[in-house]
Amino acid sequence: MPKTKTMKKRIYTYEQLNSILRKRGVADERMFNAREAPLYGRLLASWHSGSRCFHIYYRGKFMTYDVAYVHSVAGGDTVYAIPALDPRVRKSRPKMVAHWRRSVERFTPHVCDGRSVGLHDAWYRLHDGNVTPYDSSGTGLLSSNPKANAPRNGSLLFPSFSRPSLKEWTAPITTLPKFVARAKRFVVNLKAALPEGIKADVQLMGYRESTWAHRQSVNAGLHDTLCLHVCLPPTEQAQSKRLVIATRPHDSESRIRFHVDGDYGIRHSQFAARVHGELRDSFTWPCAKDAIVGIKEWVMGSIYIPGL
Repeated sequence: MPKTKTMKKRIYTYEQLNSILRKRGVADERMFNAREAPLYGRLLASWHSGSRCFHIYYRGKFMTYDVAYVHSVAGGDTVYAIPALDPRVRKSRPKMVAHWRRSVERFTPHVCDGRSVGLHDAWYRLHDGNVTPYDSSGTGLLSSNPKANAPRNGSLLFPSFSRPSLKEWTAPITTLPKFVARAKRFVVNLKAALPEGIKADVQLMGYRESTWAHRQSVNAGLHDTLCLHVCLPPTEQAQSKRLVIATRPHDSESRIRFHVDGDYGIRHSQFAARVHGELRDSFTWPCAKDAIVGIKEWVMGSIYIPGL
């Protein structure tokens, strides 16, 4: 009898999926600013703008289903969230359930259990090649829904492959060359100024990821605004802390608020920053130099010290 080919289990870490999407990801035409890459056959890994996790799913000719959502958490570990099957699917589509079971058991840490296949959500944590169940109750999650939420100790960084270059970041602004040059210089100087030995990541944000700026004021349109964020790593008790920073040219309102004269307003940009989870701006600065000082103070004041 011919030997039956047994496929080995393949469990990708968050960073491995990030690398796969960087190397062979292609645009997903069904969604704006989304990318996907094949993992095996019609099994795909995907990411869409604004998301901090990866989605593994199967898209075939006759069936489509979720396999897992993959998050980055404290310590650089990976968390897999395997959502339960829709009860209607479990009862009416046995072939799809069997297909889903094979995909889940081959590409996630989960092992399906007899008659309860797909009945409950499942959560697992990967650390140095070891897999342990992840506590999804109590303080473990922001929500119990794998499709809608994330681990409480998850990273707020976007996948590194998805970040624009400085040129791509400033591309939407075509009529303000001096402002664009100041914005690029600010990013370079900010990265150089952040304290050594402290894990603080700076990431540029795309146009649609910066919708928070709509709430700043009536005059604060996104057409001349550039955004980025500074993230501190998560701890076991909480998500990473994030400061979202917006820069744009001075306008009539900011000139009054900062007591800025004509020459100063032409030579400098204004900055506003908001701590993740807050509805109002936490800080405002009249120039890049003051913004860098303020951001450094926020970083130093937000560092988690074990035991305190």
